[in-house]
Amino acid sequence: MPDKRPQNRPELNLLIKLFNLGSIIFILALIGFWFDQKFHRLPLGTIIGIILGMLYSFYEAWQIYHQK
Repeated sequence: MPDKRPQNRPELNLLIKLFNLGSIIFILALIGFWFDQKFHRLPLGTIIGIILGMLYSFYEAWQIYHQK
């Protein structure tokens, strides 16, 4: 009987990690936009959210690059 378990596919894992890199920037930018709308600080929160998202994405990319 053949094995029905999903096989480890490194290319799929990489694709998921790359999707996470982009989505975290978007999510933090949305949180920053919400902050701007709530406290009338346009565009400070959005810019901070994008910068934090980019910093976190660089950190995640560094981990992917140095993964063993």
